[in-house]
Amino acid sequence: MVALELLCLKYTFFIFNVLFWLIGSFVVAIGVWAHTFSTQGTIDLSQLEEGSLTSVIVFLFANYPLLIILVGGVMFCLATAGCIGALRENTCLLKTFSGVLVLIFLIKIALGLFLFITLQYHKDSFYRNVNGIINTAIKQYRDDINLQELVDGLQQELKCCGGDGFNDWENNIYFNCSMKAVRAVEACGVPFSCCQPDPAETVVNVQCGYGIREAGKEGDRSLTIYTRGCVEAFEVFLAENYYIIGGVPIGLALLE
Repeated sequence: MVALELLCLKYTFFIFNVLFWLIGSFVVAIGVWAHTFSTQGTIDLSQLEEGSLTSVIVFLFANYPLLIILVGGVMFCLATAGCIGALRENTCLLKTFSGVLVLIFLIKIALGLFLFITLQYHKDSFYRNVNGIINTAIKQYRDDINLQELVDGLQQELKCCGGDGFNDWENNIYFNCSMKAVRAVEACGVPFSCCQPDPAETVVNVQCGYGIREAGKEGDRSLTIYTRGCVEAFEVFLAENYYIIGGVPIGLALLE
């Protein structure tokens, strides 16, 4: 009876690892596909402010396919170790599998506690860093299509524009008002993702933010674009989802 129970446990463990092996393979495939078909012109660390943590974070966001590949690769290798270790009853592989799981468990717990403590006691420095990350991304907005899509997605989801506000787009050379001298169409404007959606339009108007920061257009701004900064919008989002955001990593760790 004991031998039968051990055999059932062995193959149940094996089947679950096969499932995670397939998921890991799928995640790697998605990452490779995203990296292969992403538009050329990816920014690199040499283009960013030397020694800046915010610049490194922006670089990672801009190269998110590589992060997807990394996560999928870890899942694939871990599940492979679990599969082989279970079938061959290899003690070394099973110890490696267990050790990595414990490490991931501790990282999740630490991440959850970090989010709780940071948002409770270090809010000012946290949001200063968030503002720095957003403004670095704004400066590099046109240099990488992946980063551009992330910034547009953030502004559309949070219904915001810029870090502190829409005038932060002055920091991007393409939207800088000085570019009016060379008749740049985006000068003194903001990206379309800053625009409030018009229910009457079935197609997104990508020119809706052109020239909206020019003097004399103050009355049109509140009707055309989001005037709230993304730092403020992000702070409201975190306040509304405080326990969920901090509790999810801990919950996943406990489930694991």
